[in-house]
Amino acid sequence: MSAAAAGRGFAAGFAALLEGLGVIFEPGMRRYTVLPFLLSVVAFAVLLVVSIHYLGGLVGLVDRHLPGWLAWTAWLIWIGLGALFVFGFYWSFTFVVSLVGLPFFMALANAVERRQTGRLPETRHNMVYLMVAGFWRQFPRLWYLLLWGAATLLVSFVLGLIPLVNAAVAVLWFLYGAWSLSVMMSDFPLGARNLPWKEQHSLIRRNRGGVFGFGVACSAMALVPVLNLLLLPAATAGVTLMWADILEPDAVAAQRGSAAR
Repeated sequence: MSAAAAGRGFAAGFAALLEGLGVIFEPGMRRYTVLPFLLSVVAFAVLLVVSIHYLGGLVGLVDRHLPGWLAWTAWLIWIGLGALFVFGFYWSFTFVVSLVGLPFFMALANAVERRQTGRLPETRHNMVYLMVAGFWRQFPRLWYLLLWGAATLLVSFVLGLIPLVNAAVAVLWFLYGAWSLSVMMSDFPLGARNLPWKEQHSLIRRNRGGVFGFGVACSAMALVPVLNLLLLPAATAGVTLMWADILEPDAVAAQRGSAAR
């Protein structure tokens, strides 16, 4: 993939989330948005309380056990812990909500697909089969993300030992979080086509500019209070729009032409 193509893909992926945010408020889409939104609010509140509780304990643990000769690294530790807290919170939030609410998010993705292409993705299987397959498909995806997470942690440790450069640790985790969110959300439109993880991974690699741009938009939205409660419904709609444009451009163009007439 050339740099120019990657740049165009990044911009298209970023714009897809903004378009998805608008789509979920359209009259025909609101009924598919209500349950994912309510599930997001409940999960956000529960995870926030649990996270703050354990973060307080972690802060006390570091204060008690940090050796005096490492006191100069305290600020770096807080930066790293802060980045890990934010990333871990939203990663867990996205994974838990999308897994528990899989039927609701798949219904939303299908509604957006029908709006965008005029039809549902072609598959020989019913919704129940796709949901069961989608559940088991999360495990190789999770393993893939954990491996990249371990690599990110290793690089963060090395960067943390270098003065000034160690400030990049937070940025590194932001970028990893962006990629993870996009990879996880891509399962809704790709899973609706009954694509196994191996084929999904191949598609993601070939379209990494768009996938990364979409993830950066998601990570930025996750940091905006109140708006972040709409992240998962908006991201579900946005990622469906993005993959429909990539996989079925003719159907999308025909549907847009029909809507314009």
